[in-house]
Amino acid sequence: MTGTHTTPALDQAPEAEAALERFHRSLVAEGISPKLIQRTTGESEPLAETADQSPTLVIYRDAGWRVATVAVGRRSGMYIVDLAQVGPDNGPKPDLRTLVPPAMPHRAVRLVAHACGVGAL
Repeated sequence: MTGTHTTPALDQAPEAEAALERFHRSLVAEGISPKLIQRTTGESEPLAETADQSPTLVIYRDAGWRVATVAVGRRSGMYIVDLAQVGPDNGPKPDLRTLVPPAMPHRAVRLVAHACGVGAL
């Protein structure tokens, strides 16, 4: 049939939430202090894939600088990793967004760990 939408109508929020929880445990196992990982509602995220979605994780450095924000796409299951970037004179720059397939969570963990100065890519 022409014009039919084949995406399942089921809400994938529980799966996304579980994936984010596994990601959180992997970050801690990688050596990132749980005190530096905060859960947010994700409501301020303007993008279609992450809007009105399950919580996100925000990872900080010891000094309080945001290093990364990680969410899991409800429908795609992709890890949406936004790495904070700093320009000249510590000026803000747009985040560097990377989409990581759901079958490769270790890749997302390594991206964040490297940005935190923990481990190696």
